[in-house]
Amino acid sequence: MSVRSVVLSVLLSLAVAAEPAPGKPYRVELTAPAAAAVGKVGAAQVRVVPAEGYHTNKEFPTKLTVTAPAAVTVARATQSAADAKAFSPDRLEFEVGFTATAAGAHEILGDLRFAVCTPQTCIPVKEKVTWKVAVK
Repeated sequence: MSVRSVVLSVLLSLAVAAEPAPGKPYRVELTAPAAAAVGKVGAAQVRVVPAEGYHTNKEFPTKLTVTAPAAVTVARATQSAADAKAFSPDRLEFEVGFTATAAGAHEILGDLRFAVCTPQTCIPVKEKVTWKVAVK
């Protein structure tokens, strides 16, 4: 996969995440570098933004679990709410540091668990996030 196609893939995924999907009271935003260098630390941000009238639930067992290919190490494969870069009623954000040990196109997968609530109800959510990085 070329660097250009990786960049386009990331930009498309960000554009898709800009608005909540129909029927979802939240949006998940992913910001990740399209390219990295072997041995250099990179970072991706995974954000949850509740829709109007909803908030993130700090009491829910929030967690992000990242699975990286063999040529990529992540600083913290599992993060809980206490590890979040930001966690407020209107935003949840995790930062995922990673380092590639080999050149090539690498795909990093994440499983995100959180809940968004109104004063009347809470909705537990499991979302998958994926990003690709071209390593030189």
